[in-house]
Amino acid sequence: MSRALVIKNLHLTIDNNKDAVPILRGINLDLQAGEIHGLVGESGAGKSMLGRVILEILPPRARITEGSIDYPTRRPLSGKTKGRSAARHRPHISLIPQDPMTSLNPVKKIGKQMSEILRLYQTGRARSMLDQAEGLLHEVKIKNPARVLQQYPHQLSGGMRQRALIAMAFSTKPQIIIADEPTTALDVSVQRQVLRLIQDLQKQHGTTILFITHDLGVVAKICNRISLMHSGMILEHGNVAEVFCTPSHAYTRSLLAAIPRYDRPLRELTPVAESLQLQLHREARAYDHQRRN
Repeated sequence: MSRALVIKNLHLTIDNNKDAVPILRGINLDLQAGEIHGLVGESGAGKSMLGRVILEILPPRARITEGSIDYPTRRPLSGKTKGRSAARHRPHISLIPQDPMTSLNPVKKIGKQMSEILRLYQTGRARSMLDQAEGLLHEVKIKNPARVLQQYPHQLSGGMRQRALIAMAFSTKPQIIIADEPTTALDVSVQRQVLRLIQDLQKQHGTTILFITHDLGVVAKICNRISLMHSGMILEHGNVAEVFCTPSHAYTRSLLAAIPRYDRPLRELTPVAESLQLQLHREARAYDHQRRN
């Protein structure tokens, strides 16, 4: 299977007033073409920052100090990101954001926002753009898409807003999509529908998806492979079935042990041990010290 994206030994820091704070440490990651790859870790592990590196939408003080990233178009990674405009004009990669309410412009109708995205990559009449947008909403199973195009985000439910964002992400026919916790703000029943929708569209279009999440249950349902992060490092990666059945890292084993099991309702939950967390932080600091020296 061909590879859609390859990251090698990626290091990223954020400059504060005194020094550079390491955020990503020696990341090695490859995405196979046509797979859904789960990127899992607790808050602050560096998952979303890695997604922003791929999208080239880093904060102003973020700086890539080492490493390389190879996109399908074979574009080299620059030492300094070029901002949002560079990411917007790369049709081979797209984003499904986390919060559908804050990710849509509240003062523009859905049709207007979708047409603006389509207009970045093609020319045509406004009516043609709206027709395409209507077809995209129909593809994500929104009822009465013509009416939804004339509505503002606040007039839609959370699930409908997320479906609209998914339609926007797939509208440019990207080769890679970064899905940054796209079901976090949704209730359980809507989450299931949205996950099934993403999975169906991914199979239909053959898109490669990097699925960022906290939820190992979601990974087990829709992902082909998984990478686990902590302290800006990837601790373990592999096929989902292999990692779940025979995890090699203590952190992976602790995460799996902390998951509630419906088939073991009386079993006490086992949180990730504080000693293991401290050990991982010490290893990260030791890694930084070794690089400096």
